[in-house]
Amino acid sequence: TGVPTEEDVSAMQSPFAVTMIENIGGGGGERVCLSDVCSGASEEALDLIHQCLKFNPTKRCSAEMALRHPYVAEFHDPAFEPVYPHGPIKIDVDDNTKLSA
Repeated sequence: TGVPTEEDVSAMQSPFAVTMIENIGGGGGERVCLSDVCSGASEEALDLIHQCLKFNPTKRCSAEMALRHPYVAEFHDPAFEPVYPHGPIKIDVDDNTKLSA
């Protein structure tokens, strides 16, 4: 997916995430093509992986969107995929605290 844009980093809404991304370096490294990393994957598989691995959480596909993707179409059955009726589930985790082992 490449180096995240300022918009992508800002969408993470986490100062700690910003620091982590800045510390990765990323500017001068050679970009790796997803199809090289997943050399046996089909175009549909690569497309789904790409949609799931976006830095910007607002641009990432949702679970519902992923289940409708052509790559998993043969497994998709809306009758057995209930949708939580009260919107997204929020887990109260502080992403701005660095933990260590």
